[in-house]
Amino acid sequence: MRSVEVSVVINKPPSFVISLFTDYGHLRNWWNVERALIELRKGGLYTLVWGISSQGMNYVSTGIIAEYLSDCKLHIDQWVYLNPERQVLGPMELFILATPENGK
Repeated sequence: MRSVEVSVVINKPPSFVISLFTDYGHLRNWWNVERALIELRKGGLYTLVWGISSQGMNYVSTGIIAEYLSDCKLHIDQWVYLNPERQVLGPMELFILATPENGK
């Protein structure tokens, strides 16, 4: 199985980092998400939509929340990305773990 792992230092509390992926306002400002349906619980839906027009939705990313801890962790399973110009990507996993640097 192929995987990509990225580690980034963000000078913010772990709960804020997780909110970047779960709060519609952050998603709209950061990724230009136009609509979102996020059920913040195990088994909940995680769906993001871009490119909304009278013809429909151009880009959709959706999965199931496998684990969610607001202060440190978001794990999305069965994540699929739909784009009319490319083949369907997925299913895949997105795992975000936010830990304080140096225990702070």
